[in-house]
Amino acid sequence: MGSAKVTLNFNDMALVDMSNNSKVSGYHAGMESGSTNILNFTNVNKVTMNNNGVDAVCVSGDNDQINITGSNVSMTNNHSWGTNGGNIKVINSYLNISNNSDGPWANVKYTASNMYANNLTVKNSTIDANNCGANSGIWVENTAEIIGSTINVNSNGQEAYGNYNYSQTRPYYQGDYPWNMGNGIAFCGNTSITSSTINANNNGGSGIAFYGEKSDTELMKIVTNIVDYLISRDVKIIVIACNTATTRCIKRLRMMYPDIPFVGTEPAIKVACDNNYKNTLVMATPGTIKAERTHELVKNYKRKGQKIKLLPCKGLADTIEFGTEKDVNRVLHNLLHSYYDKGIDSIVLGCTHYPYAKKNIQKLFPNAKLIDGNKGVSNQVKRVLKSMNLLNNKTEKGSEEIIYNK
Repeated sequence: MGSAKVTLNFNDMALVDMSNNSKVSGYHAGMESGSTNILNFTNVNKVTMNNNGVDAVCVSGDNDQINITGSNVSMTNNHSWGTNGGNIKVINSYLNISNNSDGPWANVKYTASNMYANNLTVKNSTIDANNCGANSGIWVENTAEIIGSTINVNSNGQEAYGNYNYSQTRPYYQGDYPWNMGNGIAFCGNTSITSSTINANNNGGSGIAFYGEKSDTELMKIVTNIVDYLISRDVKIIVIACNTATTRCIKRLRMMYPDIPFVGTEPAIKVACDNNYKNTLVMATPGTIKAERTHELVKNYKRKGQKIKLLPCKGLADTIEFGTEKDVNRVLHNLLHSYYDKGIDSIVLGCTHYPYAKKNIQKLFPNAKLIDGNKGVSNQVKRVLKSMNLLNNKTEKGSEEIIYNK
């Protein structure tokens, strides 16, 4: 396809075959900015887009659409990507998009995935996206919605990232996603998964990787939902046990809920400065690093002769929560290797996930003091409750309840 605006419909057909194109993709739409190409498969018994010299489907416009409804589609054994771009919808269908990217093509040797989508919607469908030679089974750049579906993303990225041998790759791609490689499925934006199953085993990187950052509006919506629930349980104090939520939301929360005390969690930069460490590395999420409050802490407590480096650790918290220890070590190395010889004497763990990887980080910096804000938060909770005459003076151990907010 050329650069014209085109809608191509395949409806109520027995077979559509776009296979065995030796030097090009099965379907290619070169797009001009702002235009839209739409590729529709509706009630097609069999679609084959296999064994092409480049991609099965290549679309380059942000508004391009690939819609698969009530169809059986195969995009396998293509030399590069299965789908390369587009907003993809798979409804009441089966899509096999496996065994793609068997080797280098142009400059995408280590980035070509079985499926790359700008946005992805899957409803009541099954997708097999296994055995991608280079990168991930599925890579979603922005939003993803998966409802009532099964996604199988196994054994991807082993050719380039097998055995977590990450540091020997990436000759081309060292930009915004230096850890977004060789995963089963990578979500880089808002993601909703409902009544679905994702099977993600034996991948070169993580099985399921979440890399999305939330806007202030999205974050406030989540936090206020949780706060409203806690207030309904008649709590006497609320601890925001998240550095990102504290630095970006706590001022507004205190204005919205003046009758409830809040204690926040923020990077323990003051502790590092008060203890006169000279070369401090602050590890935190990108949201915390960008927050005005974090820069206020540096400005207020940094002393003459002290160096403080703010390091946004995109993807680390999700890797700690969802990945294996090998995943964590791999991500830590790629985030921190450039600081190994910089004389770092203290590291502030500016996210409540990071203490779970404390031993891993300490091995990389055996002479550095690792600092988190846990003790300070506990002491502040006690001070606030005492000042309000709400401190429980009982000596027996209390109870705890873990609630998963939906």
